[in-house]
Amino acid sequence: MKNLRIFYHSFLIKMREILAYRLEFLAGFFGPIAINTVVLTMLWSSILKYQGVDHINGMSLSGFVMYYYLVSVGQRVLIGAGIGYISRDIYYGEINKYLIYPLNFQVFKWGTYFAPTVTYLLQLLLFIVLHKVFWGNSIEFVDLSQGAILLLLGAYCYFLIMNSIEYLAFWFENIWSLGVSLRAFLEFAGGFFIPLSFFPDAVQRFLNFTPFPAMLYRPVQIILGNESYSFLSCALLLLFWILIFFCLDRFVWKLGRENYTGVGI
Repeated sequence: MKNLRIFYHSFLIKMREILAYRLEFLAGFFGPIAINTVVLTMLWSSILKYQGVDHINGMSLSGFVMYYYLVSVGQRVLIGAGIGYISRDIYYGEINKYLIYPLNFQVFKWGTYFAPTVTYLLQLLLFIVLHKVFWGNSIEFVDLSQGAILLLLGAYCYFLIMNSIEYLAFWFENIWSLGVSLRAFLEFAGGFFIPLSFFPDAVQRFLNFTPFPAMLYRPVQIILGNESYSFLSCALLLLFWILIFFCLDRFVWKLGRENYTGVGI
């Protein structure tokens, strides 16, 4: 119960911070996703026109529009608070108060990280509802619910991976590039730029050894009603990776905390 209260209050604090600047919130809420969707859809529209076909690998232009919108929102759901939410505390000495206060640092940071995740998940749900009302899309509530659950599991998995990178700030002066590299690999292996079904079979088999397709690409495919992907298998795979990265997160945190001195702060 104590950890739940810590999570709840840190979540509310971050939500108030996000909503304090409404114009900035709206611009960040809609802008990047709209730009990604339009640019990538225009790219595939040109490819379809150049090839003189209506479909590529079973996907039409309307399919690309829906896919890139969903994958753009899903990417924002996963990355949450972004890069630097722990390393800045370490570099500036803010972590000292967390080491003194009687609270679970990881739970507090998960609440902070989770607030942006919820805002983009709400955008996803709102878009699907409006799209179904006005255009009558074929997305079913069960598929949407399963995809949203998988995105939340993926967000927690990504949080644990990013944590392990952020903790490296205990030893290194700059870990920003590592966080950027992780996000870039997520976008590549999660089908953000190109649907994974377009990749060679060997590449797809390699990527299946990583958690990233189950974090982004497969939830989107489940939302779209692709029966090739099972909700249960994806959920179990994510839980497996969550367990691994949870243990890694705690291990690196323990080593970093023992190494931390705060000298010069």
